[in-house]
Amino acid sequence: MRIEKHDFINHLESTGAGMACPFCSETSWDMMIEDPVELTDQRAMEFAITRWPTGVSVAVILLLCSGCGFVRTQSVGKAIAQGCPVR
Repeated sequence: MRIEKHDFINHLESTGAGMACPFCSETSWDMMIEDPVELTDQRAMEFAITRWPTGVSVAVILLLCSGCGFVRTQSVGKAIAQGCPVR
């Protein structure tokens, strides 16, 4: 799947997701992205959280608070199910 950084942030804001960090209240977040081909091509890097030994996993996107460094994870599947564009 290919989710662009700006599409994901716009999606979070459109669903009413709180953008304030729960620890420091900063509203600016950095996102882990793949190496862009150009600046307009910023694909969100997806990670998997897996439970062993069953192998059940969920794909997530990592957001890093610009203020205190708190790491926030958001479900890729849930975002897509709610209409986040996939390119």
